[in-house]
Amino acid sequence: MPFFSSVIHILNRFSFIVNSIGVLLVTVAFVIFSFNVIRFLWLKKQGETADFEGLKRYILWSIVALTIMVAIWGIIIFLAANTGIGVGGCMHLPASIPGQPAPSLPAGCA
Repeated sequence: MPFFSSVIHILNRFSFIVNSIGVLLVTVAFVIFSFNVIRFLWLKKQGETADFEGLKRYILWSIVALTIMVAIWGIIIFLAANTGIGVGGCMHLPASIPGQPAPSLPAGCA
């Protein structure tokens, strides 16, 4: 049974890392979007129009990137909820394997 426990532990760690990277990417995209909006408003207030087109393009692509990331995240959650996989990142073995004791759950999993 130690093999299954270690595999589950590795998969749970991998799931945690992937989830963390997803949150980090959305955060970075939002920070870039916010920075460009503030820059755009600042330049507009000062009357400088030289960089407007470039900033408009950055803002547009930031909105597109955020929309795609959040949509993919939503689709994954929808599929996980409707296929019985569940959302939460913890994988569980069956409660009983003939001739083996019940596996222990990794830390943080209920």
